Amino acid sequence: MTTHIVIPVRDQRPITQSIIEQIHQQSGWDKLWIFDNGSEDSTWDYLMDVNASDPRICPINASGAGIYDMWDEGFRVARHDGADYVAIFNNDLTLFPNTFKILNQTLDNYSTAWIVYPDYNASVPGENSVRVTSGTYRHGGMSGFCFMLRASSIDWSPLVDPRFIWWGGDDDIAFEVESRGGVQLRVMGLPVEHLHEGTARHHDLGNQKGLDMQAIFNKWGR
Repeated sequence: MTTHIVIPVRDQRPITQSIIEQIHQQSGWDKLWIFDNGSEDSTWDYLMDVNASDPRICPINASGAGIYDMWDEGFRVARHDGADYVAIFNNDLTLFPNTFKILNQTLDNYSTAWIVYPDYNASVPGENSVRVTSGTYRHGGMSGFCFMLRASSIDWSPLVDPRFIWWGGDDDIAFEVESRGGVQLRVMGLPVEHLHEGTARHHDLGNQKGLDMQAIFNKWGR
């Protein structure tokens, strides 16, 4: 199966450089799409240099795009390019060995799974069993900062409801999967660390969280 990775970034080159270096050390992926939302530091120049040395890493100029615009477009271009599985990750993560390989194997082994994700509550690697979960991390379910989707056999149209601008898109994906009979799985014992220091947010989105969360409640009742 072919696996692509989608990562949105904005400024903070050292964090983006770290995740790319980590991904380079991993197997189980074929292409990395980096969507740069108007970086004003040296991030874009760095991405172009990386692409010149490794064409599997594909920078996309996404200046002015929202987070879910980048998720949607990343998923679309990955699927168009032949991806069977698409991982959507933040740039501010510490990955453990074989992350993509293990997520791939989980989707291979569980035909009902539409989403798989690492165990954000695990502090050390352990046995890679799986657990069916519901909703997002607010409900004990999927993590909005790192998950992998089954792409080739499922019609995601769109990936995220365009009513959600900056928050709630992961809820929308999770609830949509459940409403259509799909399953999401957490891979127990596969840790991931979220540094909470990554993609810079638009300065004008201070009130957007409340609006987006109300839209989630209006649509899904939770």
